[in-house]
Amino acid sequence: TTRAYFYWVTREQGSFDWFKDVLDEFAEAGYDNVIEMHNYCTSVYEKDDARVALITMLQSLNHAKNGVDVVSGTHVKSHFGRPDWRRVYRHIAASHTGQRI
Repeated sequence: TTRAYFYWVTREQGSFDWFKDVLDEFAEAGYDNVIEMHNYCTSVYEKDDARVALITMLQSLNHAKNGVDVVSGTHVKSHFGRPDWRRVYRHIAASHTGQRI
């Protein structure tokens, strides 16, 4: 199975705006089995900061209730900080065991 992994990493929340329509289009079209999308906003406080925990909790509640991310304004949920690339690659490898990636 062919699958694409899209990681959008940006410092500013506003950078999501110009790509918002494309992200929404993919999310609404039901391409979940073909493309896995992740947004990362790096200008937020450190991961262990209590403010990040509060923002993350509110974001998760809003996303669950309304299906829209408060950071990007899209259906793709945003993460705060930088991606943990080792974890990302492990996840991808585990999703495709025995396959050439």
